[in-house]
Amino acid sequence: MATFFIIYLKKAHYYFELKTASGKALLRGDNLETREQCEEEVRLVVKYSRKKGSFSRHTTHDGSFYFCLNDKEGLMLASSEEYVTEKGLKKAIRTVRKHVWRAQIERE
Repeated sequence: MATFFIIYLKKAHYYFELKTASGKALLRGDNLETREQCEEEVRLVVKYSRKKGSFSRHTTHDGSFYFCLNDKEGLMLASSEEYVTEKGLKKAIRTVRKHVWRAQIERE
């Protein structure tokens, strides 16, 4: 099971994180001005996480791996934490696909 957390920043911005039941962050969204914008981004994440080709995989300059979830125009909706191995990256993508559609939304 996973949960979306909508988090308020002191500078009047919101962002979301998708976390596993154990608290591990799977995805993080960009800073947005309103809670409503943030909730709409969460809905888009749920929608596009089911679509083939929505996940793009990347490698950092130091060899770590991360992924982004993109909409149909290729705009990034959220990005992952960094993973040491490609196997860890693939597992995280599978976890997102499996749990995102049932995730509850919590506000912090």
